[in-house]
Amino acid sequence: MNKEVTIVQTTGETTGRLTHFLIEPFVPHEEEYYLAFTSKADADIIHFSTKGGVDIEAVWDSVVTIEVPVAADAAVPDVSEADIISHLPDIAKKETVAEFIKALFSIYRDYYFAYLEFNPIAFSATPSSPWTRWRSSTTPLRSSAPRSGGRSSFPRRLGALPPRKRRTSLPLMKRQGHRSS
Repeated sequence: MNKEVTIVQTTGETTGRLTHFLIEPFVPHEEEYYLAFTSKADADIIHFSTKGGVDIEAVWDSVVTIEVPVAADAAVPDVSEADIISHLPDIAKKETVAEFIKALFSIYRDYYFAYLEFNPIAFSATPSSPWTRWRSSTTPLRSSAPRSGGRSSFPRRLGALPPRKRRTSLPLMKRQGHRSS
C-alpha cells in the first residue's frame, strides 16, 4: 500500500500509487453472471451474460445486449422488468435478476454514469444474503430522480446493518404533542 505499483493487463499497463484495496465477503452461490452498462450517443446498453467471473471478451458471444433509447422526455420510463426478462436467457431466478438489473440501471442513469461493470455478480438463495437484505430494506428507486430535481433512494452498502433510529427525548416528544410508544 502507498507504493508505486504497475498493473499489467491485456489492454496495456497502468502505473500509479495503490491507496485503496477492496475486499468483499464471500457469498455462497452456484452461478456467476456478467453485467455492464455502456452508453453511446442515442442509447444506453445493458450487457448481460451467464458466464461471469471470466475474461468476458473471451466469451463475448454469450453476452445479451438490450439497447435502451435515451429519451428527451424524463417522464418516459427507462426500461421495464418485462423488457429485461424478455431478453434474458433461461436462468434461475429470472425475475429477481431482472429486478436487480433494473435497479442498477436506474442508479446508472440517475447518477449519469458512462460505464459501469460488474464481473462477477452472484445471487444467493439464503435469507441472510446481502441481496435479500438490500431488497427488503430499501424503497424502490425512482427512475426520474435526480433528473427531475428529486433524490434517489441509494441502497446501504450490501450486508450493512440498518441505521440506528434517532432517539428523541421523551420530554421533547410530549411538548410537541407526540405520544411515546
